[in-house]
Amino acid sequence: MLSLILLQVPVLAVDQAEVMPRTATAIIKLTITDVNDEPPQFILKEYKFHHSENKPPNTIIGTISASDMDSDPFATIIFKLENASSVFSIDSTTGEIMCMETLDREVASEYHFMVTTFNPGSPQLHNTANVSGMVLIIA
Repeated sequence: MLSLILLQVPVLAVDQAEVMPRTATAIIKLTITDVNDEPPQFILKEYKFHHSENKPPNTIIGTISASDMDSDPFATIIFKLENASSVFSIDSTTGEIMCMETLDREVASEYHFMVTTFNPGSPQLHNTANVSGMVLIIA
């Protein structure tokens, strides 16, 4: 956890003695420790990618990006596919979406799914984005 010293305040205490009052000084340091209170935010709410048919498997079709305003370790972002067929996979740390099969436009010309991003904190905060992909015929 990241701790930030936000404020240092000198304090002077004086007793109420009429003869030779006593004094003491101290410095109060206010330390703020970050907690997991910010969900990851996608750079875009919707991502659209175009992919040529007949490309080899494991071809990257695009990258999803997100950020988290918390400090480490709560700023770590993990990506996960939702409602996606086994045709696609995502690198959980980089957000790269890969096509796991050779796409054929005659079989399917469009794909739609969601990506969820979350951080490993407690509570685990998350966000989602829509992804659509079109298969193109390149002549």
